[in-house]
Amino acid sequence: MVNSMTGFASLEWISENVNFSLELKSVNGRGLDIRSRFPEGFETLEAQFKLNLAEALNRGNISLNLRKDVKRTSESLRLNEVFLKSVLNSQEIIQKEAENKGIPLVASKASDYLNIKGVLEYGDFEELVFENVKEPLIVNFNKVLEDFLQSRAIEGFELKNILLKNINIISDLLEKTDKVLIKRQANLGARFKNNLRKIIENVDQIDKDRVAQELALLTVKSDVSEEVDRLHSHVRSAKTLINSGLPSGRKLDFLLQEFNRETNTLCSKANDIGLTEIGLELKVVIDQLREQEGLDAPKRLPSDYLDEWCDEEHRYLTKSYSEEREEYVFRLTRHSQKALNWLHDLLALQRRGYATTESRFNRILFGMRELSQGVNSDPEDRIEELLAKRNELDEEIKHISETGEAPIFGEDMVRDNVHDLSDLI
Repeated sequence: MVNSMTGFASLEWISENVNFSLELKSVNGRGLDIRSRFPEGFETLEAQFKLNLAEALNRGNISLNLRKDVKRTSESLRLNEVFLKSVLNSQEIIQKEAENKGIPLVASKASDYLNIKGVLEYGDFEELVFENVKEPLIVNFNKVLEDFLQSRAIEGFELKNILLKNINIISDLLEKTDKVLIKRQANLGARFKNNLRKIIENVDQIDKDRVAQELALLTVKSDVSEEVDRLHSHVRSAKTLINSGLPSGRKLDFLLQEFNRETNTLCSKANDIGLTEIGLELKVVIDQLREQEGLDAPKRLPSDYLDEWCDEEHRYLTKSYSEEREEYVFRLTRHSQKALNWLHDLLALQRRGYATTESRFNRILFGMRELSQGVNSDPEDRIEELLAKRNELDEEIKHISETGEAPIFGEDMVRDNVHDLSDLI
């Protein structure tokens, strides 16, 4: 059966006068990434639970968190005699120094010492009750894991129906494509004959072999039957994968990439309004399929974003535990700090009137985009970039035609460019 990569389950219970809360959740991920946060003293169980999760799951960013809240009672209080002696010795030193300087001090009471942090301590939880809470924790972990797997299965069932619905839409569009191709073939044939007739009328001598070669080349370039056949094959493969009941997320990801590749080629070779419209509809449905991995994903907590920004892929922040504050502390990495300093410098330039942040950003982004395109040798990516540029140009032409107004540089942009030209000169 199809299982979603998103899921959630949690459980709370009381054991040995301690409140426990266990939470297991997952979001989409390319592989299996298990992260956990357990209190000190539970390291052995934490490692065992992570192994259990690795055996039960194949993909997803998994988060397992255990929290405990010890119910404090007067019976668990202890007097830290070593620390108390240190406090009393310090008091003697302070009192002697005050007497030497003639500063009167109020006599201390026993309750004053008890209010000093560290004089009274609660007993060591791990030594007292860990063995007693270990077994209930294992049992409850298994319950949480069972609920978690069930939640992924329920969402996976809904996801399967949506995937099959979109695959069927693609299949219907391909059937329309088969009908459009018959009419397109006749139109292309008439267009070739008409263009050839115009060439013959305007040229004295014609190399028949060269004309035959060019016609053959045009025919091959305009033929989309291979792309359509492959799309039909991908539809059959996708239905087989979804109905197989086996883990198929990676294979489906690859199939969707192939869907997108063949559709891009189909659009670039269409040379027909009807076929282009079908190609664009196919791209819309394929994009919806590619977005299904994030379907109904649970809302992420701020802590999830902070943890993600600390991982190896992002490294925007560093994370460390503060014993004094008893919580995790997040700080900017050196690279993040440099980026913010760079932004600060740009704003300072803007205030001095040298350049605008917006203009400078646009030119930096344009330069980075050109560099990225210049080193990318993937033809499919280049076709997508060119199609996007064509859409932008079409929109600009349409806007100028409808309004009669051609956009020009603003004062800030002009000043920015003049400033840069001055530097070059």
